[in-house]
Amino acid sequence: MATQFAMDVQQEQTGKEITGQRQAAAPPTFQAQVISSAAELSSLAAELEKLDVFATCPMQSYRWTQACSQSFTEDTPCILLLRCEGEVVAYAALAQPAGEKRLLSLGHQLFEPTVFAYADQSAGAALSSAILELSRPIFLRDVYVSFSIGEAVKTACLGKRICIERPMPAHPWLELDQSWLEPEQQLNSGRRSDLRRARKQAVKQGAISYLIERLTPANVDAHMEEVFEVESRNWKGRAGSAMSKTPAIQQFYRTYARMAAEQGIARVLMMRIGETTVAVQFGVEFNHRFWLLKMGYDETFSRCSPGILLMVESLRYATECGLKIYEMMGVQESWNQIWTESAHEAFSLRIYAPGVRGLMAAGSEMVRIGLRKAAQKQRREK
Repeated sequence: MATQFAMDVQQEQTGKEITGQRQAAAPPTFQAQVISSAAELSSLAAELEKLDVFATCPMQSYRWTQACSQSFTEDTPCILLLRCEGEVVAYAALAQPAGEKRLLSLGHQLFEPTVFAYADQSAGAALSSAILELSRPIFLRDVYVSFSIGEAVKTACLGKRICIERPMPAHPWLELDQSWLEPEQQLNSGRRSDLRRARKQAVKQGAISYLIERLTPANVDAHMEEVFEVESRNWKGRAGSAMSKTPAIQQFYRTYARMAAEQGIARVLMMRIGETTVAVQFGVEFNHRFWLLKMGYDETFSRCSPGILLMVESLRYATECGLKIYEMMGVQESWNQIWTESAHEAFSLRIYAPGVRGLMAAGSEMVRIGLRKAAQKQRREK
């Protein structure tokens, strides 16, 4: 049975048409253009922003693409645009990492789902075919099954490119209704007992308070600085994976938060014990959904489970705002499975040239991936 997300995507992407509808009797003609710099992308802002009305997730918006191009500057942008009757009707934000021949999603360092922007199904199908004209291997990571673009790319590859599909971890979400005004009641009795103990532990260390802030251009920098700082006070900080330890990723979230604040969709949620902020969330309200983009907690207060306590307030807030869906992002883990078993299935696509040349490229890449994973394992074991 289709998920609510999938049905919404289908309805929103097939039920709209761009200004200047194409006549059904005449097949549309598309013209392709490749953008290879952040400056060139910015010059097209007014045109690309028009496609945001068709976006179903933040990753499809122009501002997300722009923030990626301004932050991950070591990659060379390869943004494929399609025009029809002079209007931009679709684009795929790809990039070529330094020292590599393959194309990945622009902003692949964020490990968010791969999506393309397009006005309708015909533009999406044309874009799927057009990316195959780019003469490089392409890796599309984490494509949601519920997005039709993945199937469109696989169909376009038939007889033209070698396409290797691999399953990816699913991404949790839950549908909100009035029962989520009391998120604690969604838990079993054992979990509710754990939650009560966590609150008691927190109160022993100071008064509990929550801050739910609508980010504005005036307060966004100060609040995001606090998000970065709190997110680093645990294993992420020690491992060097916290945003404060990765300049390009921190730059992206700082840039995107400013853009989202200008739109009025950015939110920061914080839990404090006394004067200390012990848990944080950064997300956006987009397409009647709350998208949890980043979260973190201070492990000094781990006995209080601050991340879970803040999640309770976050779910309550999203429900009070009348949002339909809570997108937890990330992958299914023990902390989010206490709230939901629903998840978006996903897969990856590795696309190579046809014939022997493509098979050799695929084999070579598999070797590189194996060596990279072995090196990462060795570093973790040291």
